[in-house]
Amino acid sequence: MIVVNRLASLWLLCGAAFALGACSGGSSSLSAPAVASIEVSPNSIALVAGQTDQVTVTATYTTGAKAGIASGETFTSSDPAVAAVSATGAITAIAAGTASITATDPGSGKVSGAVTVTVSAAQPASITVTPSSASLLPGASQALTVTAQFAASSTPITSGLAFTSSNLNIATVSATGVVTAVGPGSATITVTDAAANQTASATISVLIPVTLTSIAVTPATASLAAGARETLNVAANYSDGSQKSLSTGLVFTSSNSAVATVTAAGVVTAVAPGSATITVTDTAANKTASATVTVPVPLTLTSISVAPATSSLVAGSTETLSVTANFSDGSHVVLNSGLGFASSNAAVATVNGAGLVSAVAAGTATLTATDTANGLTATAQLTVTPIAAVTLTSIAVAPTAATLAPAATQALTVTGTYSNGTSAVLTTGNTFVSSNSAFATVTGVGLVTAVASGTATITVTNTATGLTASATITVASVTTVVGGNVYSNGALDTGVAFHLFGGALNVPAPAPDPSTPFTDGTAGLKVVITGTTGAYSGGAWVASATRDLRAANAVTFWAKASTPKSSLKIQIGNDAGAGANVNYQVESIGIALTTGWQQYVLPLPDPTKAVGFDGLFSFADGPNNYTLWFADIQYVNLPGNVLGSLAATNPVKVTWPTPSLPVGSANAYTIPFGPNVVNWSGTVPPLPNAGVLDNVTFRWFTLTSSNPAVATVSPDGVVTGISIGTATITATLAGVAVPGEATVTVTGVPTTPTTYAATPTLPASSVTALFDSSGVYTPHPVDSFGRLFCSNSRLVDPYAIPGGTGVLQYTLNLCVGITFGDGESGNTNNTVDASAYTTFHVDLWSPNPDALQIQLVNAADAASGTKSVGTYNAGTIASGQWVSLDIPFSSFTFTNGNAENALQQLLFISGTSTMILYVDNMYFH
Repeated sequence: MIVVNRLASLWLLCGAAFALGACSGGSSSLSAPAVASIEVSPNSIALVAGQTDQVTVTATYTTGAKAGIASGETFTSSDPAVAAVSATGAITAIAAGTASITATDPGSGKVSGAVTVTVSAAQPASITVTPSSASLLPGASQALTVTAQFAASSTPITSGLAFTSSNLNIATVSATGVVTAVGPGSATITVTDAAANQTASATISVLIPVTLTSIAVTPATASLAAGARETLNVAANYSDGSQKSLSTGLVFTSSNSAVATVTAAGVVTAVAPGSATITVTDTAANKTASATVTVPVPLTLTSISVAPATSSLVAGSTETLSVTANFSDGSHVVLNSGLGFASSNAAVATVNGAGLVSAVAAGTATLTATDTANGLTATAQLTVTPIAAVTLTSIAVAPTAATLAPAATQALTVTGTYSNGTSAVLTTGNTFVSSNSAFATVTGVGLVTAVASGTATITVTNTATGLTASATITVASVTTVVGGNVYSNGALDTGVAFHLFGGALNVPAPAPDPSTPFTDGTAGLKVVITGTTGAYSGGAWVASATRDLRAANAVTFWAKASTPKSSLKIQIGNDAGAGANVNYQVESIGIALTTGWQQYVLPLPDPTKAVGFDGLFSFADGPNNYTLWFADIQYVNLPGNVLGSLAATNPVKVTWPTPSLPVGSANAYTIPFGPNVVNWSGTVPPLPNAGVLDNVTFRWFTLTSSNPAVATVSPDGVVTGISIGTATITATLAGVAVPGEATVTVTGVPTTPTTYAATPTLPASSVTALFDSSGVYTPHPVDSFGRLFCSNSRLVDPYAIPGGTGVLQYTLNLCVGITFGDGESGNTNNTVDASAYTTFHVDLWSPNPDALQIQLVNAADAASGTKSVGTYNAGTIASGQWVSLDIPFSSFTFTNGNAENALQQLLFISGTSTMILYVDNMYFH
């Protein structure tokens, strides 16, 4: 649009006058022309809310000339809420409607005609719904808000909307957008703005309510020496599989305070030998759990024995006696100090303080060994034969072959066989030679040390006779595992720290001890085992970040003690609660320690499971008052012929329970182990505790449910009920099947039927059927099985049960109708004449039954024009099972007398809540 400047207009007028001789020089006087009228253009404007436009004002002067007015005029809108106008004539459409825009010239007072502005509502580019997702518990509600999104603005919408739910069994929605959670699952709520042709949706997740299902106490079993203490930890198990530690609201009791007491904080103190059950009660949830505490009879030294108990030596030969201490628990330890030896006949044989027997002359002698600290004795019988009477005919070495890991040792024993058929161990007069000392070395007394991967032959020669024997030593290749180092070269690995077990006493804390070096000269890791009455020592070396140790198959370590002991417990996978707390625990109990460095191997039950480790190595012992040292604690991969394997002849033993779990709420049940003992057939170096692994936790096993649709099982043995039925939980360990299984029965109210109602048996000639899933009857024609006389009810697609065609499935909110003679399909001839019958039959199934009515409706009476409605109150049927109803017509209360001769409709009417209803076998008989 072009707007002409007012000053320019005046010059135009003057120029025209000058041409006519009216303007000359500066002496003439020219008066300005007056404005005769003004007008605004265009006459009408159509805008969408939010758009703008400009009007133009034109002045007509008394001279007849026309020109635009650039400024000074004023603009007025008859309805600024519809269309606003600025001082320069810029119009902005505000909201739908009509407004008039007028302009006034302030100099002349002239007013223009009106410009009509018609504003139509803006169409949103989209609509959104908030929240776009929500998680609700059953019964909870959530109001949805719908917003129209325009190019530069947004505005809430409260009308003209339609809401729908993709699954009414999960969530319903009102006409105003209020969502109500019904049952577990996920539903999509869709809102439609029909006028704007826009839709939006929100995802509603209905959660399974989380409930506290059980509590658990750890450790579940404990063996404590009298006076020792153990702190019990209690955790709550929830229906969603989560777990939370409990520290308040707990009450602890002991079944036998003479054996073990327990404080209000759960600290158990062993009192005297026996067994006691410690029960903990969560008073708020009324849940209990228990732990078994065993206090063993104090370990005592009962006897000593000497080997060989009988022997025969040739005069001039020697042998060494071995003395073993026998303890009250059946364990044994070889004694290397504190012994005295004596011979009953020094003329026949002598014995020194180290137990070395020297045959002197023919005869017999009794050799006595004495444990000087305890005064116990044991004897051996020796026969010495004259040297001239027999000759040495051959020698043999044992073992003839051995496979060793690097740094492991093996003592060779040389046995001589004599001409009289006797044999004796030859401890002197022998020389040993290795064929390759780069692989294995040997000392003068036959102690072989593995050096590096390879094979060497060790040859022994009897110097007196020249007889020889040999042993083949294979040194295995040991793979060092990345991340497998715990303690080596006198220092802990980076990121590894010590954490004390609860209730344990270790003073000072374990630390490198340069005064007690390992064989390579580096410091041993010193641990002081307390001797304080009632105390115990224990803790774990834990990595600051979890490690993947699947490349390893064992942990190896060296250890020695200040005095021989056989009570130490070694564990892996226990992080003392300081790390990720994923339970990979496995342990060896009763490791025999000597005063010299020995190497031990603890196999991983199933190396493929060893991921997420932080509890690398731990120990525990009672108040046994000694010092021990560790060295070279490492996770390695050993060859199979060194490590051995899980012994199939003595597999793991598990006591499986038979749990019964509820369905739907995902309640969990933990299967306890016991006794969970694994036997490992190991070779060299010897496995601790005879290769027995104890307290192997679920993480090492592969657990399987035979029917995950009924029950699932987690890696930690938590079984969760999913649906009604039974499932068996089985386990394997490193490919070896665990004997037995857990049969899990999942109970509760099912949400859908799994079987059909009983098949009808009445003859077809005596029945008029409306619906029959079994196909026994030919059904009467039906117009509709889902006539929605009431809002919010609906017929779901027929629900198919395995083995049949399906039954009728309704989401019943108020009522739903079945029509067969009301003309819905244009046919009014389908009415049922049931006057020859006496009874209506129907089979019903519901997971959430409510008060239910059944109505029969007859056709309109020709004379009165009214229908007769018969009502039967079925009440609330049993849930989760088929309910068979045979209802006499006399039980229906008809509004206009009995009218069974022209039935045209059947209605199911619920109470106040939404009822899921399955229907089968509807017939008159």
